[in-house]
Amino acid sequence: MIFMKFGKYRMIILISFVIFLLCLIKFFGIFELIGYHFLSFGGYVRPFEARDDGSHYESFQGYPNIQDLHEWWYANFYDKNSSLSGLMMLVVMGDLKSFKHIISLRLTVLNHSESLVEMGEIIPIDQYSWSKYESDIVLGESRIEMLDSNTYWVYIKSKNENIELNLTYKRVTPGFSKRDSFFGEKVFWIVPLPLAKVEGFLVYNEKKIYINGKGYHDHNYGFLTGHKWDWAEVGDLDNNLGIVFTKANIENKTIGSIIVIDDKKIITQISYPHADVEYIETIEKNGRKFPTKLHIYGEKDRYVVDLYVNAVGNDLLIYTFTGNVTKNNEVLYSIQNEIGFLVASYDINL
Repeated sequence: MIFMKFGKYRMIILISFVIFLLCLIKFFGIFELIGYHFLSFGGYVRPFEARDDGSHYESFQGYPNIQDLHEWWYANFYDKNSSLSGLMMLVVMGDLKSFKHIISLRLTVLNHSESLVEMGEIIPIDQYSWSKYESDIVLGESRIEMLDSNTYWVYIKSKNENIELNLTYKRVTPGFSKRDSFFGEKVFWIVPLPLAKVEGFLVYNEKKIYINGKGYHDHNYGFLTGHKWDWAEVGDLDNNLGIVFTKANIENKTIGSIIVIDDKKIITQISYPHADVEYIETIEKNGRKFPTKLHIYGEKDRYVVDLYVNAVGNDLLIYTFTGNVTKNNEVLYSIQNEIGFLVASYDINL
């Protein structure tokens, strides 16, 4: 009745009401209270759900460019006592219903930044299985599996059986999911475990080393070929704190964010251009420049994230993070030489 009374002004009134409502939501932080953090380029961060970490291949059936589809599951770990660190990736690319696909497995383990284990294998499609409802991804004898809502199992075994990694990840911080969409193409970034406690063992060359430390797990999928990506994460078990940074150049657009999360919720999420990275020192490797020293900085509302990052060794995989997270100019968290992982200027063309 109200809209009929105002006649031609109905649409103006409706739009004004929607704008007013959005302003209220922003001012009172209603979405942040329930776990949603909106990004500057149309994406959003929302709470993680188990199905987010399942395979999404079937949802892209019918896409004309499905041969460019990338999906991978990534996890890392660091044990302060043994100085062992490692990362593993289970990667699926292309159309599984044609010959235009690659399924691969990668494992890298470092000891004091020196390479200890380096493994890469191509997996036949008949040795690949997945679930679309949760993480239950099997490549040969290797797998990443969600055992329950707070526990993951990562198991990597080489074909020659000389290498075996068996790790259990126990959740410390809640997970989140992030989506960005450009020109009809979609990029998804799922972080089920921003920070976890990790226990297990590594077997190589008939040696068995026990691992007790921290870890991280994420999952990416979408049409990513040719995109440039900076990514970093650091976890602090003493403070139950995880910090994740990402910046990507997609279709000549730049997106990115810093996400700070504790054992209860996301503390703040700062989007590009309010969050960015500066390369301070670089080295040349394989004809390209890679940073050895960086500055990650973000500022939004009352929060500031200010981190200096330095490479450990020449592998350019593990880094030390030092800096603060502040609110209203008061330090919430201070990080001193905490080991984390970083990938810089990564050309996503796996």
